[in-house]
Amino acid sequence: MGQIIRRNIQELLPRADSIELIAQGPTSSGPFHPGTLNTLLTALLVMSQNSHTRLDVMLMDQDFSYQDNMSFVPVKYRENLSGRNLTDVAYEESVTALSEMSHFYGVDPSRITVTRFSDYVKGNNELVNIVNALLRSHEGR
Repeated sequence: MGQIIRRNIQELLPRADSIELIAQGPTSSGPFHPGTLNTLLTALLVMSQNSHTRLDVMLMDQDFSYQDNMSFVPVKYRENLSGRNLTDVAYEESVTALSEMSHFYGVDPSRITVTRFSDYVKGNNELVNIVNALLRSHEGR
């Protein structure tokens, strides 16, 4: 089991060589939240200290946007003001931004993976079976 990144970077950097994976799951409903951005920048700082650390960013496109009058339509099915799918825009912007930030920190961008949660679920029958079993169980209702 992994550990949670703490806010104290001085506490984290001495352990950078032992961190293999940093994972982040932002909602793809708009610009990066400052807390998400802080975690991503910290991840890149750690990655600059350790050539083995990877960053996995999974856009949570099945999530709801609470910023839009409590609309309970998953972000995956929403569009921005220009008519583009929010998840597609977030994916493209995330890949571009993380690539630019990785160059600034001297990190190889191939160590960063950006995926959509909906794509992950589609290719993962075991996860789908677990979720279905949970939803069908008495405890999952």
